[in-house]
Amino acid sequence: GMKEGKTDTVPFGFFSKKAIQINGFFDEELVRAQDYEYNKRIIKNGGKVWINPEITAKYFNQRFFFKFLAKLLLKDGPYNSYMWFKYPYTLSFRHLIPSIFFLGNIFGLILSSYNVFFLYIYIFVMSLYILLSILASIQIYKNTNHLTSSLLMPASFFLMHISYGAGEVYGALKILLKKAPISIQD
Repeated sequence: GMKEGKTDTVPFGFFSKKAIQINGFFDEELVRAQDYEYNKRIIKNGGKVWINPEITAKYFNQRFFFKFLAKLLLKDGPYNSYMWFKYPYTLSFRHLIPSIFFLGNIFGLILSSYNVFFLYIYIFVMSLYILLSILASIQIYKNTNHLTSSLLMPASFFLMHISYGAGEVYGALKILLKKAPISIQD
């Protein structure tokens, strides 16, 4: 369903020699997220990132869902935080949503036990999240006709968002404690 055109990032990008001469190479300290940072650097330097749906790549997903969640929590999430810290131009609100969701759940549960007002807010927000997850699952079913996967999507969305958000918060804490595996300037 993608259309060819300008975009903010592409997976598995191909870069011209000229683009590499202008923008340099990937930052090897960013074991994860280096492709996203590179795409943002190209745009920051006046270039364009172009998506073409006719170009295909074979991608092999994690075989086991809980290994995938562990990867989000322990690798992908923290490296987003490292990338944002090192290259603030890569930060966008949509990438903060999992962190906000994770922290919102933690504080929502804690505050709900102290005040009914917070309980109602928490229930409203979680109900809205569940509704949106169900609507997204219905859309996925319409596109794939795969009932079992579609029924598992709301729980999968929740686990994925919590894991990714927890990883981002974990990465931010490592930065604050100066234990992140990236060069941090004082």
